[in-house]
Amino acid sequence: MLVEGRRINACLTLAAMHDGDAVTTIEGHGHRGQAAPVQAAFVRHDGFQCGYCTPGQICSAAGALQELRDGMPSHATGDRRRSRCCMPTRSASA
Repeated sequence: MLVEGRRINACLTLAAMHDGDAVTTIEGHGHRGQAAPVQAAFVRHDGFQCGYCTPGQICSAAGALQELRDGMPSHATGDRRRSRCCMPTRSASA
């Protein structure tokens, strides 16, 4: 699910912790019976797991795409390699 547009693990949070926050669940994706693009991609590519996992994966994928659009660093893209802490070090003999 998304809280204030950021991905979180729904199973590790209490609803009371997000009182007043904008919370988006799977029901918040798509419009008037039409699947959102991420939902349609899951159907098109048979990306289903169990009934509990798939909604979370769709919400997380939508959140990850928004993070990419916002320019946030990601473990799934090369932008983390620019960070000095994540760069491999060279040995003196190399």
